Amino acid sequence: MPSRRPLYGKAVSLGQAPISRPASSSSTAQSEQQESNVGETAQHDTAEEMDFTAENAACFAEQRKELRDALIAEAKQLYEQALALNERSSYAVNGLALFTEDRKIKRQLFEQAVELDGDNPYALANLGGELLGDDNSRALHCLNHALEVNPRLFYARLYRSKALLSMGNIDGAISSVREQLEWRPGDSHAIRFLAQLEIHRARRHGRMLLL
Repeated sequence: MPSRRPLYGKAVSLGQAPISRPASSSSTAQSEQQESNVGETAQHDTAEEMDFTAENAACFAEQRKELRDALIAEAKQLYEQALALNERSSYAVNGLALFTEDRKIKRQLFEQAVELDGDNPYALANLGGELLGDDNSRALHCLNHALEVNPRLFYARLYRSKALLSMGNIDGAISSVREQLEWRPGDSHAIRFLAQLEIHRARRHGRMLLL
């Protein structure tokens, strides 16, 4: 049987991929140059985005600082106005004490606030905090009274715990922090402090058993 002449003059086997001509060196170089340009453009855009983000973050931080400073200045002015209206205002004196960095003046103002009103829980708690390490016994008295007047005064319990720890009463310190967590279960600072106290107590008991 005569063979059938293939179309187009050449026999092509089934499934054979067409042979592509290799790209010329000039076209390859042009393609590489285009890819390089694209990469440089992407890097440039990324750098600009990073600069813009950093600039925004710095601007936002500056705005927050300005807002904070304005609020602090306004709060101080309100306390000054309150004291001008009533020079025996324990709460105004206590509030003004929060705006001084001089520890001696701060303590004097807290002392004055407590003298003006011995039941001002904020002044009592703040004075107790200032007395820590110097007069732990008096600090504990102030803090206990502050919590009697206002049981919700959360930071007073942490101060009290530190006072008890300084006086060697680690069980009382742990009890005070646990009481704090009953009022504020999510207090991360109290949780960390409690863990540290329990480790300290366990180590102390371990040393006592070795004696």
